[in-house]
Amino acid sequence: MAQQIATTDGGSDENHPAADLETIVVDPEAVVETMRRTKRDETEQRSHVLRVSPPFEGEQTATTHVSEDHAHYPPEMDPKPLHIGAVAFLVGHDEGSRHPKFRNEWSYPDISEVRSIYRDDVPEDEQDDEAWDEWWDTAVEMWEGRVRHALQKTDEITLTSQHPDIEATTVAVRFESDE
Repeated sequence: MAQQIATTDGGSDENHPAADLETIVVDPEAVVETMRRTKRDETEQRSHVLRVSPPFEGEQTATTHVSEDHAHYPPEMDPKPLHIGAVAFLVGHDEGSRHPKFRNEWSYPDISEVRSIYRDDVPEDEQDDEAWDEWWDTAVEMWEGRVRHALQKTDEITLTSQHPDIEATTVAVRFESDE
């Protein structure tokens, strides 16, 4: 299933800079970790992405990368590396989706929400630090399982551009563990 993502900031060529890229190889754990770090740093002016560096031909590996909001590549660098949000690798992802189910299904667990559920579901006399730690670990493991399950079904993504004259290109995805 193809996923839509915006990856480049433009240029004037009609072909996408990654038109000759055949396959993006990505470690499933890198996707999970990138999503975890993005949640951790959501109040900072940076996000975490999977970066594919040029040359964009054949098979290239996506690696985790910190994307500073105000950092830019030099203008003479052409083509620039691709920055791909981790959720682009999840089957069923729709970049424009604002539907609450989408946000809840793929979003890293919110500690306040999980703690509230814990307090409601666990009898007060059984609540302690150890029980809470287990509850939280289970919530994170369930989230990781949903993410990994969605990754198993993704076989290609569509790379788009912010520049309207650049056509999108579809690239195969292969998940390969670094271990």
